[in-house]
Amino acid sequence: MYAPSQLPPKVDLRPWMTKIEDQSDANSCTANATAGAYEYLNNKATGRCIDVSRLFIYYNSRLKDNDGNNKVTDEGSSIAYAIETLEEVGVCLESLWPYDIKRVNYKPSKQCYAAAEEYTITEALEVDIDLNEMKACLAQGFPIIISLNLFKSFDKAKEKGIVPLPRRSETSRSTHGRHAVLASGYSDASKAFIVRNSWGENWVSLLINNTC
Repeated sequence: MYAPSQLPPKVDLRPWMTKIEDQSDANSCTANATAGAYEYLNNKATGRCIDVSRLFIYYNSRLKDNDGNNKVTDEGSSIAYAIETLEEVGVCLESLWPYDIKRVNYKPSKQCYAAAEEYTITEALEVDIDLNEMKACLAQGFPIIISLNLFKSFDKAKEKGIVPLPRRSETSRSTHGRHAVLASGYSDASKAFIVRNSWGENWVSLLINNTC
C-alpha cells in the first residue's frame, strides 16, 4: 500500500484495457464493468486479450439477486453479485454467449456454464470510499468497479469526456439514475479519475473530483 506522499501523480491502466463496449438499452452496467475488469486482469496476467460474456455475468448475478428464482428481469443487479458470479460460477467467452439484448433474460446454455469454469477469480477486495485508498489501489494496478448516482450534468461528458461535480440543487437523471463504471486511473493535474463507461466509444473518459 502506498503512503499518500508516495502516490504517483498519474496512473492510467487503459493501455491494458479491452475495447470499450456498449450495453445498449439493457440495464447491465454492473456486468459490463465487471467484464471489463476481468478482461484487464487477464491481459495483465497472461498478455492475452479475451472477450468475456457480459450477458452471462448479468444473468447469473440477477439469479443471486432473485433468491434462486430462475425468472429474471432486466432491472439491473449489484456489483457484489456480479463479483460473486465470477468467484462461484465464472464466465464464458463472448463467442459462446454473445451480447444480444433480445436474450437478456435467457438462461445461458450448459456449454456456457462448462466453459465458464475456466474463467474465474479467487477473490476480490472492497475499497473504501477514501481518496487515497482508491488512488493506491489504482497505483498498484487494480481497477475499481464503482457505482454512481447520476445527475443531469452527467450527460455533459458526451461532449468533452468530462463529468462535472453536480450542483447541490441539481436533480437526478429521469432515466438510468444509477450507473456502474470501471475506474481505471487518475490524474492529480486534472483532479480527475479516469473511468471506463459502457455506453460506446464516444462516451466518458474523465470523471472530475475536486478533492483529488
